[in-house]
Amino acid sequence: MPEKNFYDLNLSGLGAFANASCPPNARNAKTDWENGFSVPTENTPQFRILVHGLQSRAARTIQMITLLKEQKNGTGQYDPTQRIDLMSDPLRIHEKKLISTSCIDQDHRNTFGDVGFILSAPFENILDMSPKDSGTDFFNPDAELTKSTSSKSLMLLKDLMSQTSTSPGDGNYNEIRLTGETTAGKVRVIGVFIKVKKDGTPVDPEMAMQITAVAHGHGFPIKEIKTQLTIFNDQKVELHKILPQDPPIGISFQMNGFRYWVGLNDPPNAFKITDDQGIARSMTRSEATEALNKIESDLSRDDLAAVQDSLKKMRTLIPELPETSPVIPKTSKEPPSNTRSIANLDLSALQNVNIFKF
Repeated sequence: MPEKNFYDLNLSGLGAFANASCPPNARNAKTDWENGFSVPTENTPQFRILVHGLQSRAARTIQMITLLKEQKNGTGQYDPTQRIDLMSDPLRIHEKKLISTSCIDQDHRNTFGDVGFILSAPFENILDMSPKDSGTDFFNPDAELTKSTSSKSLMLLKDLMSQTSTSPGDGNYNEIRLTGETTAGKVRVIGVFIKVKKDGTPVDPEMAMQITAVAHGHGFPIKEIKTQLTIFNDQKVELHKILPQDPPIGISFQMNGFRYWVGLNDPPNAFKITDDQGIARSMTRSEATEALNKIESDLSRDDLAAVQDSLKKMRTLIPELPETSPVIPKTSKEPPSNTRSIANLDLSALQNVNIFKF
């Protein structure tokens, strides 16, 4: 039997509205979808857009290493055709079998990623909808597609938004999964978004610079989305892994209104502390020492054994940290002459790019 590619998997709406098993509200959902989004160039307090957040280069590299390792071990289903760098070529987004998106508006601003693309997509390209993160298995997109042909969850956008959390924090966003191309049409990039802090500076300056260049090159409008305050309640020490069987890549905890992150495989970002404005900075020497002491004190014996060697190496990096907290610069119309940091970049100075603030 010939192998199916993703265009053959009943992707004429994946049976969402044409077959007998479609949800009773599918017709209403289709009309709602086609008329429910605002135009990226509308500069109004109320908005509703479909977005696809992007990972940082470091996160993408870690994910790719894991994908290749799983494939080598024979436990993964990695498809090399899906290795598409959208930051380099956003017009290829329709080639992706599986696209994770979120619907955001003025009351629901949480997204995966601090920059990304604003999309337009045919209703028939929807695989399913969820008011929270679905935990999509990007390691095996074909399996996800197959599951979606037999079971699909659709809802009106107003119902999706009403069930989406308004609380700031990781994972507090809805997820709408799409496939890139069907007989009904292609998913397209129609703009970019950049998350900004209260003072107007990008949450992730490096990624903001990259995607601003993409917008400049393609003539995409830019939406600046102000972040919601994040309430960092005290939270116990937690190990982070890409897959359950993998070694930890980092350790986090929350204390005294701050989030602490110790990256075990990323020396440039080994010690990070984030406040409720989404402003991240390097820990000071005393903060890093306090963080490692807390980690060693709070972890279980087995978890501590798994990271003990890494923690010893992390302590050798503490002398390279600053003694005091740096002053975070405010937005300036002109970048300082002695720095190339884009934290002070006035994005509106770029030509051929429209900036819309929300």
